[in-house]
Amino acid sequence: MCGAETADPTTIQTEGTKLEVCSNCVEFGTVLHDEERKKEKKTSSSDSSSKSKKQTPSSRSSSSPSRKDPFDEMGTLAPDYDQRVRNARENADLTQEELADRLNEKLSLIRKIERGDMRPNEEVRGKLESALGVSLTEEVGGEDWESDDSSGGYTVGDIIERKD
Repeated sequence: MCGAETADPTTIQTEGTKLEVCSNCVEFGTVLHDEERKKEKKTSSSDSSSKSKKQTPSSRSSSSPSRKDPFDEMGTLAPDYDQRVRNARENADLTQEELADRLNEKLSLIRKIERGDMRPNEEVRGKLESALGVSLTEEVGGEDWESDDSSGGYTVGDIIERKD
């Protein structure tokens, strides 16, 4: 994250993004241990020749405890969440009042969500998804881009555009 070169980077995850960082930047994310990295590699690629070097517990930074990043478990609310809720409610032959009663929420909340005036919090989102059998989240894919650095390492400076 800081751009420092390191011979033994640690893989962390922060806000759903996996990064290899130096020991000073480990505190900014959740450390991915060998099992998690292997699982991630298997799901992202079936190429057995791209296995990464195993990291031993002694090579991990012990200066900062591994923390859970709250953004790692959060889904990204779909831009059309309001339409999804309205369509699913109508397909279930429910009025807004009936849905509000079923969820034990206020009618005004359901109206605001369906108009797109209010984004549902995690609890309400879960209730809506369960009651209506619809997903209101979507995965966010990263963009493919290339660094100007010949070493293949990326820094934040590679992707930031200044507005002067």
